Amino acid sequence: MKRVIITGIIFLFLSVYGICNVSEDLRNADNLHNAYRYAEENTLLLSLVNKAQGNKEKAEVYWRLARVTVYLGDDSEDRGDSKNKILSFFEQGEEYANKAMELDPGNHLAYYWKSANIGRWGQVKGILNALNKARPMQVLLVQAINLDPAHADSFNVLGELYDELPGFPISFGNIDYSVSLARKCISLHEEDRTVGREPRIKYGYYIKLAKHLYKRNWNTKKRIEKQEGKEKKYGKEKNILEKNFYYEGTISIKNMSDREEAKEIMNKVIAELNGISNRDKEQNDDLADANKIKAGW
Repeated sequence: MKRVIITGIIFLFLSVYGICNVSEDLRNADNLHNAYRYAEENTLLLSLVNKAQGNKEKAEVYWRLARVTVYLGDDSEDRGDSKNKILSFFEQGEEYANKAMELDPGNHLAYYWKSANIGRWGQVKGILNALNKARPMQVLLVQAINLDPAHADSFNVLGELYDELPGFPISFGNIDYSVSLARKCISLHEEDRTVGREPRIKYGYYIKLAKHLYKRNWNTKKRIEKQEGKEKKYGKEKNILEKNFYYEGTISIKNMSDREEAKEIMNKVIAELNGISNRDKEQNDDLADANKIKAGW
């Protein structure tokens, strides 16, 4: 009996140690990701597939694998690899995301990263394929925000979708919806910053809002006139996506035109990024993007 008890205690200790160890490994994977060391991140995550305990922890590994394949695919495209090789990353990423969804249907990041992989697959494959992937992406992103209504990244991508797609009858694009979704994204991001959930400013969100505003191109009068109707629609809608089509109606907007606000936002982004002496890759990319867009205005 004593031996059985001791064996049970040892087994329990090893199980708890393994779980703690996997949690630490996941944090290390996130650190590698934030340092743009994607190949190392991928290797570490693959080593955790059989090490993780229970469905939820395994799902944490798989959604991260779905995430890293997006970046590995992007790097492959930057290297000029064949289209088939690039697509294989996103196809693998979709499989990882599916696995995460099966293991933990309540994990919003599984849906988000599946959407990211199929979106990039469509972009690389070509415009018609990108259009065909738009609706599945929308469905996945709506699932993500239903599971986590405070997920800024999902609102950011939804804003891009509604900007980049053509409108009815070809697709469901709507630039006015893009502006509201981008404002919602930034509101959530700033809340995350305030409470310490997000340590850094994601300048890409502000660049996207500026792009949407410049494209919408409403004058000052129209912006003000539309606010009351949007506020009413926001209050009436129950569907989380459709409600946030009118999020702009709930905030105070500046007494200026869309393009004036777009330029103000972009100038602020460029000034802040120029003021960072030790910019990382993401910040350099954002600065290059902002300067390129502004030059086209």
